[in-house]
Amino acid sequence: MVEWCQEFYDGARVQSKAVEMPEFDEFWNGEGIIEFPAGKGDKVMLSEFREDPLLNPLGTATGLLGITSPYIKKLAIEDCPAHPTWMEPVEWRGSPQADKYPLHLMSPHPPHRLHSQMDNTVAGDTYKVDGPANR
Repeated sequence: MVEWCQEFYDGARVQSKAVEMPEFDEFWNGEGIIEFPAGKGDKVMLSEFREDPLLNPLGTATGLLGITSPYIKKLAIEDCPAHPTWMEPVEWRGSPQADKYPLHLMSPHPPHRLHSQMDNTVAGDTYKVDGPANR
């Protein structure tokens, strides 16, 4: 257990630019608390829209944030709903095929990606508070 903590801590220590972090043993045997300053940067995603959505509409059909798409709905594609939804994958542990194919590979979430189609694009980098490194 402590080895995992040290591995995570050492990884954070290497990447830390905001705070100088002590060696793991000093941290672990000391207070065990490190305070990081609040995020810096003057850019806030959609700040103008957030201040006044009527005067600063988004580039969507309604000018507002959209959870559903009337355009995708019109396409009427069976496996592509117009709104975010969980769809049972063909291959997963709860499927009827799991008895025949019991191996299920689990992989960790990528450390530098959000759950978004656009996060790894130039458009995604544009809206990061501290730039592309802050994924």
